[in-house]
Amino acid sequence: GVRWTAEEGARAIVVGDVHGCAEELDLLLEACGFQQGRDVLVLVGDLVHKGPRSCEVVRRVRELGGVSVRGNHDVQSVAACVARRALRAAALSQDGSFARVLSELQEVGVFPTTRPLREASRKRGRAGNLSDGGQLSRDGEEDEAAGGSGNLSEEGQLSRSGEEEEVDAWTGDYAWTDGLTDADILFLATLPASILLPPPFAPGPENGSGEGAPALVVHAGMVPG
Repeated sequence: GVRWTAEEGARAIVVGDVHGCAEELDLLLEACGFQQGRDVLVLVGDLVHKGPRSCEVVRRVRELGGVSVRGNHDVQSVAACVARRALRAAALSQDGSFARVLSELQEVGVFPTTRPLREASRKRGRAGNLSDGGQLSRDGEEDEAAGGSGNLSEEGQLSRSGEEEEVDAWTGDYAWTDGLTDADILFLATLPASILLPPPFAPGPENGSGEGAPALVVHAGMVPG
């Protein structure tokens, strides 16, 4: 856990959504005069996704002993990372389990179904499988899960290359998660929903004791405790 030291001049440096911008995070900490071991780095979630160096952000925060609450992009990235690993393992096994694993991931809601199906359909020119409501028909879903007849071997099994293409068709936005280590994934997966900043780290109104009032850090921002 965090050591909320009472060292003179110690600060909590609270940083908003970093979204994979590692260089900008370093520049910001430099501008703040952040001193590891004295100051505490606190992030308000969404460490990853969108930016170019998400894996580096996670490792940088860990190296600095920083803490963070979880954001929606952190949660979704962990889910997508696990999904990619499971789908890739099924693809490499070549035992016909890919469609089953994909179906199971859909059932537990690891990722939305409509968006990746639309993207995969556009990629293969099968937009005709979309209903008027924007949903793929049942036949379209089954075709997507199988990867399309063009990738089927004579025995009716999806080729290895076809299944590997399907991994990116479903989770391509999160291909960067392949660079996360197990320790990185554990860090993101166990981020708390909130962090309480104790005095004297917390900013805010004086509480009569000469110290700042406690403050609660959540993904939406910072709220006085």
